[in-house]
Amino acid sequence: MSFAKWEGIFARYVREAVEKSDKPSNAHMLDHSKRVWERCMALSKSLGGDSEVLLAAAYLHDLARHQGHVIHGVKSAKLAKPILAAENFPENKIPAVLEAISVHDWQTKDRDRKTLESRILYDADKMDAFGASGVKRHILYYYHIGAEEASPIQILEVLKTKWKSLSFERSRELARDDYDYITDFFRRLAKEEG
Repeated sequence: MSFAKWEGIFARYVREAVEKSDKPSNAHMLDHSKRVWERCMALSKSLGGDSEVLLAAAYLHDLARHQGHVIHGVKSAKLAKPILAAENFPENKIPAVLEAISVHDWQTKDRDRKTLESRILYDADKMDAFGASGVKRHILYYYHIGAEEASPIQILEVLKTKWKSLSFERSRELARDDYDYITDFFRRLAKEEG
């Protein structure tokens, strides 16, 4: 099956998860999944990895976010499993997709990401926390969880943790400008707020 067809199928499930949710996570909508997939492709060009696994994982990794789970990797994998089976995703690749999804939370230890695809998904997801879209996503996320008073200093600490946790030097190379942009933004905001 072509990537375009898989993208359409998996995008439909993301939209359905959002539509069924009482309080969908605005920071984890379809646009986020698409950017994660684009970053997966950029990383896999130099690092390798199974593109079909990365495509499915990129689109389905945040399904449980729309059910209110902050630490959501394992739950998202459970939600993805019947989707992959129902859509006749290659059976031999399903375990790799589920493994990548289940360990993509930033709270998961690096040693628990054992496959190349799980490490690529992790980095691609964290890279989307940087740049202009990252600014938007952080604001939406903190508003979503009811932390309207989250300080720029707290956000900078989260960003630093995510940056340090990236698995590959290639990820840092690709994300350097976006990381500098978002950290500059929140430093300026912290200074303005005094």
